[in-house]
Amino acid sequence: MWPCRMLSVSAAVLDIEGTTTSISYVAEHMFPFVRRELSKFLATGWDTHQVQDDVESLRALAAQDAANNVAGVPAILAKDADDKQAVIDSVITNILWQMDMDRKSTALKSLQGRILVVP
Repeated sequence: MWPCRMLSVSAAVLDIEGTTTSISYVAEHMFPFVRRELSKFLATGWDTHQVQDDVESLRALAAQDAANNVAGVPAILAKDADDKQAVIDSVITNILWQMDMDRKSTALKSLQGRILVVP
């Protein structure tokens, strides 16, 4: 047997869609949960570096999409805008648009994963 070192694990990331659960579970349960909890999650976690990293990635993607003439992409306001709630609202609009378009962006999946984490 090979020597190995035991590591402490605090989380496991699984690709559940079609592997451990039916494909419909994600659409019928997980995405509606994310939609329902999105505003509250952003309001309570807005100032964390994890959320801000995801938002910055979403903002960069939105700018790239606009430069590539992606139809209908909602812009995300700059984080230094005067109205914090307006910035959050622009993030929500962009996330919901991405979900409606069934996009699989890394930034979107990261934020969705944070919302779905069980404390």
